[in-house]
Amino acid sequence: MKKLIWSFASNQFAISTKKNYRKALKLSLAHDKYLLKKMTDYTLDPDWAFLYNRYHSLHLIYFTAYTNWKASGGTSSGDTMTLNILISLIPKKLDQWIASILPIYDKATAKFKSFFPQGRSPFETGKIDDKITAIKTLSTNLKW
Repeated sequence: MKKLIWSFASNQFAISTKKNYRKALKLSLAHDKYLLKKMTDYTLDPDWAFLYNRYHSLHLIYFTAYTNWKASGGTSSGDTMTLNILISLIPKKLDQWIASILPIYDKATAKFKSFFPQGRSPFETGKIDDKITAIKTLSTNLKW
């Protein structure tokens, strides 16, 4: 059985803009401004004041949520940039890691092969998550 939900309990701007939050914010700003103008122009009509006061608080909540969301996205972008820089350093670091292991374990030994079972490939090709996993695996193997 399908559950019925009153459609105005949801953010109609976000729904009608297909989750385009920036566009929804623009619509919300325009709607809030329109209601404020009508309330100011028709001061004797209490309906405009009622509509503006009811909507304005929702608009402020949405505006605050949107700005917080954008602010957190800026942080994520900075974190992504940092991760990309670190990932780009892997080939040079890999040379250093191999150079520090070679005096102890020759490339032909099973122990060296356990550190780099697929050679350099997992560290230099594939998705970022795969490269992170390869580094974590190497870290774990080096502790033994």
